[in-house]
Amino acid sequence: AIGIGLLGNGWDGVVIIQGASQNHIGGNTPGVGNFISGNNGSGVWLEGTRTTGNEVTNNDIISNADYGIYLGDGVTNNTIGVSNTIAYNGSAGVVVDGMTTRGNTVTRNSIHSNGDLPIKFINTPIPISAPVLTTTLCSGTALLPVTGSACPNCVIELYANPDEPPGGAVFLAETTASASGDFSTTVTCVLAYPYLSATATGLDGTTSEFYPGSTVSSRTMIFLPL
Repeated sequence: AIGIGLLGNGWDGVVIIQGASQNHIGGNTPGVGNFISGNNGSGVWLEGTRTTGNEVTNNDIISNADYGIYLGDGVTNNTIGVSNTIAYNGSAGVVVDGMTTRGNTVTRNSIHSNGDLPIKFINTPIPISAPVLTTTLCSGTALLPVTGSACPNCVIELYANPDEPPGGAVFLAETTASASGDFSTTVTCVLAYPYLSATATGLDGTTSEFYPGSTVSSRTMIFLPL
């Protein structure tokens, strides 16, 4: 064996259920986490009303058949991040399932190129709206002022992406919305990652889905005849 094959499980990769709490999947510094890949289900599965206080950090959660990470059946106050790469999974990067699955924070990861949304709520009304950006394109490596609106006093995380579908490939900056929901900050653009996206995390710790991003090109199009 040469150590490069995907030896996944027949179902999920890492499972935390039935009230298992205060566990840490991964490590405290980049490069020391787990490679969770090739599983026939999800990469990481957290479930149950007493399953709380778990952290998932510094892992590569890639190429699993279903979700990258599943949060469901009332799990609360778990933290996904920082510094996980959640990519190339068959369905959503992180799925939040059910009306009582709340207070779970998804922060400062690289989530991209999954088969569905990077963060997705299912079987529940959307509990927290994604922020809305008034600035959605970031060219070259310039400094760019970014403004927008979100839930009052929410923490806003800004990301850069190589293309327009929603995602969070590269974390750029964090800021906090005002009591009226407005926010502004400055980011340093990343070459070849021109499309901005964002999440909002509420006071209860629940992180939103990603802002969908721009649907317009950076080019100005003129149709003839005028």
